[in-house]
Amino acid sequence: MNGCSHLGPANAKLAEKAMNQLVDGCERFAGPTVEFVARLLPGGAIEFVARPGQTQSIPICVLQHPLKHGVKLSSACTLDVKLEGASLTTTP
Repeated sequence: MNGCSHLGPANAKLAEKAMNQLVDGCERFAGPTVEFVARLLPGGAIEFVARPGQTQSIPICVLQHPLKHGVKLSSACTLDVKLEGASLTTTP
């Protein structure tokens, strides 16, 4: 869910790009399903908030990226993020 869509099409696209950059590299995420909110703050910082009933931990694949965005904001907006764990199998 893109809670930044009210900022207009250009900024909504930048917000979506910021979210995609956060989860880039999580294709092989093997943990349990994790849901959290990425809050884009004025000035370019990104803050994480756990959703009710979810763990406070954020997967390492998300935290390996610079926690910055390029959306010009006068107030914070939020992006809902859901990573579903995939079973990884190895072949002998």
